[in-house]
Amino acid sequence: MGATQTMTLSSGTRSLRLRLPALQNWDTWSEHQVSLRLTRTTPLTFVYGPNDNGNVSLDPIGLEPDPGVIRR
Repeated sequence: MGATQTMTLSSGTRSLRLRLPALQNWDTWSEHQVSLRLTRTTPLTFVYGPNDNGNVSLDPIGLEPDPGVIRR
């Protein structure tokens, strides 16, 4: 609340710092979409990194394929 919150989304050697907008209160939710290339065997983790300020609630997390890059 009050300031942009940051967390790091990590998959193997790739990571992406998420900048989540400030919301009115803990009862207010929003959606945030990002793109990160994943492999079938690499775990996906949210990390509270040394440059992150955290204080976020994540619920739920959805994964969707990008139709332009699906490989079989």
